[in-house]
Amino acid sequence: MPAAQLQLIMAGLEELKQKLQRDVNSLLDENRHTRRRALERLWKEAVQNDALANDEIEGLFDFLLKPLLRAFSDPVEKCRELAIEIITK
Repeated sequence: MPAAQLQLIMAGLEELKQKLQRDVNSLLDENRHTRRRALERLWKEAVQNDALANDEIEGLFDFLLKPLLRAFSDPVEKCRELAIEIITK
């Protein structure tokens, strides 16, 4: 892969990480609805986003893995289900 293309992918990944950081932070919120909405937005951006290149998906997965694994122990079943779906897709 040419260096210029790799730089574009990395820049796009950093932009996406910044965009998703609020949702990642919201996964620790006390309000169950806030956590669920954050997971739904992460689902939309990470799983349903057909515009992501494979390298971007890998980088995004590295960024989201720890917060999503934490959501596996969420007291709300829907939040646990969404976190599992994001990781398995």
